[in-house]
Amino acid sequence: MGTAGRIVRALCATVVVTAAGCSIKLSPEPAEVTRASQAPVLRLGQVTEELTGTWAAAARANGWGGKHPLIHMLRQSEGASLLSRDRASLTMDIHLVSDHEHDDPRLFLLGCMSIATVGVIPLPFHSEWSTRCDVLIKDARGAAVAEYPLHVKGCYDIWAYPPTMFTLGAAGLRGPQDGAEVRRRMTTHLVADLQKAVGADYARLAKAKAANAQYLASVPGPAPPQGTAATPAPGGALFGPISRRWAVIVGVSSYKFRGKMGLGNLRYAARDAQALAAFLRSTQGGRFDHVVLLTDERATTRNVKAALREQLRSVQKNDFVLISWSGHGGPDPRERKRLYLITHDTDPAHVASTGYSMAELRTDMAKLEADKILVIADTCHSAGISDPELGIRGPEDNKIVDGFRGLHTVAGKGPGGAAPMRMIFTSCESGETSLESARLGGGHGVFTWFLLKALAGDADARSFGGNADGTVTLGEAIEFTRDQVKRFTQNQQHPDTAGRFDRRIRMSMPRRP
Repeated sequence: MGTAGRIVRALCATVVVTAAGCSIKLSPEPAEVTRASQAPVLRLGQVTEELTGTWAAAARANGWGGKHPLIHMLRQSEGASLLSRDRASLTMDIHLVSDHEHDDPRLFLLGCMSIATVGVIPLPFHSEWSTRCDVLIKDARGAAVAEYPLHVKGCYDIWAYPPTMFTLGAAGLRGPQDGAEVRRRMTTHLVADLQKAVGADYARLAKAKAANAQYLASVPGPAPPQGTAATPAPGGALFGPISRRWAVIVGVSSYKFRGKMGLGNLRYAARDAQALAAFLRSTQGGRFDHVVLLTDERATTRNVKAALREQLRSVQKNDFVLISWSGHGGPDPRERKRLYLITHDTDPAHVASTGYSMAELRTDMAKLEADKILVIADTCHSAGISDPELGIRGPEDNKIVDGFRGLHTVAGKGPGGAAPMRMIFTSCESGETSLESARLGGGHGVFTWFLLKALAGDADARSFGGNADGTVTLGEAIEFTRDQVKRFTQNQQHPDTAGRFDRRIRMSMPRRP
């Protein structure tokens, strides 16, 4: 449609809304972004965004997220007064998590209701956006100077009055513009809140910038690129020679077909995944560059495949990839040699067509360019799928752990043609059950709980066999987790490993020596 046609439609929409009665309210009100009065001490580093909710695919395709508006506002007008080109400035990295549910299905149902009631009953519609903004301020060494967790919510409300079929249609014409306006207002709040946080912390930030300038002056030659100070060669700092860090974390507690063929919900798998993802995003966890979290209703077979095939598409050779699975897995009850991960929407009666097979996972891993891949599997829980007629009873007949262990042989070429590093860390041995407990931090899987304790610093303590150097290596994390899980479960559960990896690779930096 040409420009004239769009103008006519917009005018018609305005007339209909005014005449028939349609109340549209957008929130929040725009925040005032003022020019900072102090000299800037920051420069913009990496801005990343994770899109969640049913709108995620469409948002990625259409650029509806908040990353680019935020960058634009920070670099323009008053927002730019936060930033400086001075190489001594502290680096500000930002990670956004934007969540929204797609409006079209609900608007369609509302339209059907309007038609069914002949448009004589007033109808409401409510839509929400939520954005979490984690801001990390760091110096040239890569050390964290400050962290600001920010959050903003936006709403779009319609009250359609009779005849509702016309007023809803009119509101629909301006819906994309109204949605964009809500997101713009949310961005103004994030920038304003960031200005307030920096202003309240300005004295400490200015002091850190001065120290940064002194450090850079003492470094011969050009300053190291931002972010590289945290990733030098083995024995230096966090993670060894790794460029970027990627993670796909999946946890399924709630199953769509629970009760069918013995499939039961889990209590804490989703919570385990959320805790692990939060740690990896934190300063202690190395501030992973990209973390994809899928839990419960979002952990569908389609979304899991998309996470591994699309969102890891940009992985390069020097990157580190962590894949974590918390949930059920097992053989197809009618073809026991074929193993599957049971996603939220896997139908136990049709596993082959609705589950995510280990063969597919193996293929997807083989396509990743990364030389270092770590797979963490907390699976083989009780109450998985079964078929009484075929005699699949439990973990003793469930070879999913063996399936995971076999992933370490995935083909690939490491540096100089050597085999790449593939480490598989499973929650238990074949034939065992992976246990959960309400006694651990309000409720967690035993394996994931002690893995998190290891990464948080317990594995570095001398009392647990660590070297107390302020970091946790992969070897320390594995040994601590193994020991504590065996102790807690009284030798009922034994975490196991397969594959090869450099045990000296730093997994976290919970405290400095």
